[in-house]
Amino acid sequence: IVPLDEDDHQWHANLPETIKSILEEVMMGKTIEQLNIEQFAHAPPWHKARYDKFTFAFGVRHLIKHRPKFMFLSLNDSDDQAHISNYCEYIQALMNYDKWLKILMNLLQEMGDYGRKTTIIITTDHGRGQKDKWTDHGEVGSIQESKPVWLAAKGPYTLKIGNLKQTENHVLHKNKHTTGHRYNPQSMPHPSLVGSSLVGSSCRVDMGDISASVGKKEKLGAKMIYTHLDIKPTIEILLGIRPVVSQFHGVVLPEIV
Repeated sequence: IVPLDEDDHQWHANLPETIKSILEEVMMGKTIEQLNIEQFAHAPPWHKARYDKFTFAFGVRHLIKHRPKFMFLSLNDSDDQAHISNYCEYIQALMNYDKWLKILMNLLQEMGDYGRKTTIIITTDHGRGQKDKWTDHGEVGSIQESKPVWLAAKGPYTLKIGNLKQTENHVLHKNKHTTGHRYNPQSMPHPSLVGSSLVGSSCRVDMGDISASVGKKEKLGAKMIYTHLDIKPTIEILLGIRPVVSQFHGVVLPEIV
C-alpha cells in the first residue's frame, strides 16, 4: 500500500505541467487513494500479486516525488499471463512494457540534471520454452531454451553500440585477448572508474583487470559470458560503491559504465 503524505496535494499542484501530465497519464486520471483501493478490488487471478499498471503508476509517482538514488521496479503480468496460457494478454503485457518504457524515458528527459544522470537497466529473470512449451520455463531454467536472457541499458555512461553479438546460449563479449571495448567519445566512463584499474588510460576496458578487481568471470574460449550476477556490481559502480570482491560475485558490465 502506498501511503498518502500530508503534503501530497500541494506537491502535485507544484509540479511542472509536462511532468504533471505524465503523472496523470500513468495514474490513469485517479488519485493515490483510489489506486490503493483498486489494486485490491481488481486483483489478478494469480497468487499474491497486483496488475503491473498499479506497480508502474506507484513507481513513477515515487520517482517524481522522491528522486531516489536507486529504484527497482518489477513487472510480472507477462510471465503470469503466459503461465495461464493467455497468449493475447501476454502480448498485451509486452506492448504495455514498450509503452511504459517510452513514458519513463520521456519523463527522465523532463527531470533536468537528475534525469540526465540516470541509467536505466532493463532485463528479465528467464526466457520461455518454445512451441508447446511457451507457457513455462521450468524449475531453475530446466527448459533449455528458457535459459538465455537479455539486458538493455541507457544512460550517460553506456556505450552507443547497439546490439552485441549473440549465440544460441549466451551473449558473448570481446575481452583483452581480442580487440577490447572502446568507449564512444560521447560516452565517458563513470567518475568512480576514472583513474582506477577498471578502465585503462585510453578508455579501453580491460576485462582482465575488471575480473581481477571485482570478481570471478566465466569464459567460453576467449569470449566473455555475462550473467545476472554481473548486474549488482554494475549498479554499485553507478552508485559510487566499490563492488565486493569474491568468487561469488559477478563482474562490472563495461558497456553500461
